[in-house]
Amino acid sequence: MPAELYSTDSPVTLDEYEMERIHFHANQLSQIQYFCQDSIEDITSELLVAVYQALPSFDPTKSNRHTFVCRVLVMRRINLIRDAKQRFQETIPIEGPISDEIDRDVRHHMIGYVPVDAAAVAERIEAVGKAIESLSEQYAEVARLLMNHSQAEVASILGVSKAAIERARRQIYKHFAQIGIENLF
Repeated sequence: MPAELYSTDSPVTLDEYEMERIHFHANQLSQIQYFCQDSIEDITSELLVAVYQALPSFDPTKSNRHTFVCRVLVMRRINLIRDAKQRFQETIPIEGPISDEIDRDVRHHMIGYVPVDAAAVAERIEAVGKAIESLSEQYAEVARLLMNHSQAEVASILGVSKAAIERARRQIYKHFAQIGIENLF
């Protein structure tokens, strides 16, 4: 469902792909320690505002709108992380005498890294394998390639257009969402 942001001139409508990218980045940010207390809705709003503010400077002669929106989101994400790290470092010193007392896991949490549970990873790998096996042969091949390559690389490997890979990726996402697996690639 497209999101509409209203300016004084006219409504700006974000398409499904742009909203998907906003939700993807919000979900990724929400998993970083600095943002764990923020709701996904708050982060999504922050990203929507960034896109809304940047759209007046979009020039269709210089790039595709999807590319423009993705770059705005990446830059906003980088800035949000940088600002959060700076605020965190100002409030909790991690150098000096106290740093010797902080164990490795706590340090990882402080910089936004959460150690991964090996059993959970093994379960995830097994679930993904089964999900890929349940796809048609054509989609299964695309899914396997997307796990290690960009969409452009997969298009080149398979000798098809990037648009065809994007359509396949959307179908794979839908299938995975139906069986309860999301945010893989």
